[in-house]
Amino acid sequence: MTGIGDIIGPLRVGSPAHGGACVARQEGMAVFIYGTLPGELVRAEVVETRSRLWFARAVEILEPSPYRVPHIWPLAARTGVGGADLGHVSLPMQLKWKADVITEQLRRIAHIEHKVKVEAAPLDTGRGGLGYRTRVDFVADDAGHLGMFIPWSNQIVPIDSMPLVDSKIAAVEPWRHVFEPGSRISLI
Repeated sequence: MTGIGDIIGPLRVGSPAHGGACVARQEGMAVFIYGTLPGELVRAEVVETRSRLWFARAVEILEPSPYRVPHIWPLAARTGVGGADLGHVSLPMQLKWKADVITEQLRRIAHIEHKVKVEAAPLDTGRGGLGYRTRVDFVADDAGHLGMFIPWSNQIVPIDSMPLVDSKIAAVEPWRHVFEPGSRISLI
């Protein structure tokens, strides 16, 4: 019986899903694997199990997609923090990914057959997909440094930058300040 922490695979990853995972199948279960792209062959670590599905994170990419790029934020690539779920995906493929997810949801949930096209926001391609978040939430670790939780964990990872935030938030450099440990900080 497969459980949390087990390494599974190799698995051929299928269609993209909402939230930055792709779907694969193992032992009759749907497996949502984060850090992958459609078509890749991967090994993954199971991080959560439910009655009919598992969640996992890629630990080894055996056959990478041609749309894979170096992750935009190395800290997020190592830990999963920060909402950079598609940081390893080329910008054109990110747009296709989002369109495919919406098209599939319309078909599956609303029973509407409609091919969706997603276009980049103004300035998005010029910024390389960075600097767009106008709201971000942090938590202060035991030393009062800003951090984010590792997904499926209570562990806080301190941060010293965040390439996704708008330049006005980045200019404040909130990660240089010390806060009351355990504080929740929202920047808008």
